[in-house]
Amino acid sequence: MRIFVLGGVSVDTVVHVQKLPTSGSETLFAKSNTKTIGSTGSGKALTLHQLGADVVLHGLIGDDEEGKLVRSFFETQHCPAIWDMDPLGTPTHLNLMDDVGGRISIFTNSGTFEPKLDEIRIEEEIRKADIVVLNIINYTRRFIPLLLELKKEVWVDLHDYDGVNPYHLDYVKIADALFLSKDHFQEDLLRTLLQYKAKFVVMTDGANGSVYLNQNNLKIKQAAIQANLVDANGAGDAFFSAYLYAYMHRSDVQSCLRFASLCAAKTVESELIYCPKLTHTTFESFRKESK
Repeated sequence: MRIFVLGGVSVDTVVHVQKLPTSGSETLFAKSNTKTIGSTGSGKALTLHQLGADVVLHGLIGDDEEGKLVRSFFETQHCPAIWDMDPLGTPTHLNLMDDVGGRISIFTNSGTFEPKLDEIRIEEEIRKADIVVLNIINYTRRFIPLLLELKKEVWVDLHDYDGVNPYHLDYVKIADALFLSKDHFQEDLLRTLLQYKAKFVVMTDGANGSVYLNQNNLKIKQAAIQANLVDANGAGDAFFSAYLYAYMHRSDVQSCLRFASLCAAKTVESELIYCPKLTHTTFESFRKESK
């Protein structure tokens, strides 16, 4: 099966602090800071590629040093990607990370809201794909009519969606599978999301695990897997991607959740937005041990 990940590339400056700022003026001392590849599309495509999936990423980058860094990184990892150029430059983020996985993300360059794209090339990738991962980057919504016309299977990560923000509604309505993260389980929100097209919804809550709910009211819980936290960036993308990979290999829901939890745990032990140690062998070993 072929997967097309549409949208979500950045270069991030990741600053580790002992604790995140709370309120008012505050002086913080960084424990470390690094510049790395970031954003939701990168995390998903790189994890899927590591696991052995046939995946292609589309992203927006600039004609700048950050854009060169992105291109070079994906070429080095042999992860297929196509790029459109953004006159505002490559998107950049500043991520403050604390010792327990908390994060504050500051978008220092969000990029162009309605960029010019090579839509013919993107349409070709959509037509070739069995599953399209539609990330909630504004430019991706222009392809929703085509996805509906072609009856493509669409997976969407809503991140920390509050159930109210109208920005997300187009994505909620098109998705066959929905993922989101919350600080605590909200069953009412999951049921609201299932009133549209999605066959199931998965909500993650960090160290508290995850919950699956489908149209038939089947609810399944999965505990988180303990990990030695290095960097929490990419954990949610790894969870999403690993679930999708197990789903593609016809695993049952509980197995998908367990494998997703395993890959998320391994990813937080990596300094990168994905875990280079994950491979298809990781999945095969998981399947053998689960029998």
